[in-house]
Amino acid sequence: MGCPGIASGDRVKSPPAAGVIHPMGPEQLAELVDHYGAALVLYARQWCACPEDVVQTALLKLVRQRTPPDNLIPWLYRVVRN
Repeated sequence: MGCPGIASGDRVKSPPAAGVIHPMGPEQLAELVDHYGAALVLYARQWCACPEDVVQTALLKLVRQRTPPDNLIPWLYRVVRN
């Protein structure tokens, strides 16, 4: 006997616990790339010959964060610069 409306093979996701911060999802990352990717590449071009790689590395660092930075956009620019 199972739950009504749920097939026996379906997995049920439990609701997120209160206060738990989830890592950045692909939708949020895509939105950041769409809105800030070109500007970050242009900014990185001042200091390196491969700005796309620098921006990609910065975005990977962001995705690996357990909790997102408080000031996300300034954080990205700082990581790209450093």
